[in-house]
Amino acid sequence: MGELIHRRWSKPFGQLFDARWSGPPMTGVALKVEAGDWTRWPGLLDQWQTLVDQAAEPSFFLSTSWVDSWIRTFGPRLKPQILTFRDGATLVGLALVTRCAVHYGPLRVIQLCHHTAGEREADSTTLEYDDFLCAPTYRLAVVEAFADFWRSESWDELKFSGLERATCDLIYAGFDRKLCRLWTSNGYFVDLHRLRTQQIAYEDTLSSNARRQIRRSLRLYEKMGPVCLDSAASTEEALSMLEQLARLHQETWARRKIEGRFASAAFFDFHRQLVRTGFDKGEIQLLRVRAGDQAIGMLYNFVFRKRVYFYQSGMSYLSHDNRFKPGLVSHYLAIQHNLALGNDEYDFMAGEARYKKSLARNQRQLTWITYQNPTPITQVMRLARHTKRWLAKQRESWGVRDTRGRP
Repeated sequence: MGELIHRRWSKPFGQLFDARWSGPPMTGVALKVEAGDWTRWPGLLDQWQTLVDQAAEPSFFLSTSWVDSWIRTFGPRLKPQILTFRDGATLVGLALVTRCAVHYGPLRVIQLCHHTAGEREADSTTLEYDDFLCAPTYRLAVVEAFADFWRSESWDELKFSGLERATCDLIYAGFDRKLCRLWTSNGYFVDLHRLRTQQIAYEDTLSSNARRQIRRSLRLYEKMGPVCLDSAASTEEALSMLEQLARLHQETWARRKIEGRFASAAFFDFHRQLVRTGFDKGEIQLLRVRAGDQAIGMLYNFVFRKRVYFYQSGMSYLSHDNRFKPGLVSHYLAIQHNLALGNDEYDFMAGEARYKKSLARNQRQLTWITYQNPTPITQVMRLARHTKRWLAKQRESWGVRDTRGRP
């Protein structure tokens, strides 16, 4: 077991409360923060689940299945810290933080990564919907205590991944927004609950072009045999389908001379563990779409509180004929499948891929925040960025075009 670090924090919160915060502020709360290493996880798993159960809208990425699988896979190599937040004897929040070193040119930067992040790029599980896990009325108190805890530590950057607006607003309460670097992406989703309650056919929400492509592709596939969707019925079948999906995924990217996600042994081990942990809880969905006996596409989804998260896929490109659309057909049938199951949302998550915009009419913005601690390293980084922008403006004013990479 790692040594625990104990800190106590007390501060009035009234000045930090604004109309965007939907719950009552915890004014004058003294929270005790303890930090220990990842080996404490087994003793905290049940308490983590209790906090998930209390949360209003936790994502799958806060679930014990995701976190337990991540710690089992990456804990020994990344050695994350686990922070506990207590009001007296009552546990009101938990957090994971991984410390790692990255290099920006000659600069060695110490990063803190919130929640299940900090893996090597090749191993990255691409966390989204990062959030603070805590009792609902303590959200602001926990964020401020979290910020205060790290102020006395030595580090350069603190990273949060794929945040929704409400979580961003909380972070700005604890960290100077002027020192935050932001990257945003739209996340597209299908509102299955609305379709069901208003009795709207999913196909009617699509553009005429998308409907035409899907129908034409289905007709072509049906010449090979009946088009069916299979859903894994057991953990063993789900693991087998994951292996098949990974092969298709790797074959597709190999043709493009790019290394696919499943080339990483750690990434693949993590997802095997996740399937073993989450399938019997109903949190893992492995789907295969086929024409006769020939696989068209395979989808790897998470299911949590009636929300389906599309995570990864493997497509079979049977022909160079671009009228075959394995991705559109597979997702179209998967959306119909989850509509029939009674799920409320089919979430394509972050990314501007064309097929997501074709299949989903709703969107939300997700934000990646990197808070730069005012250290000598980050001051050099900021100076370098400002200098680069200044030089670009000077080149433009001088009428000099940047022709690098152009014939």
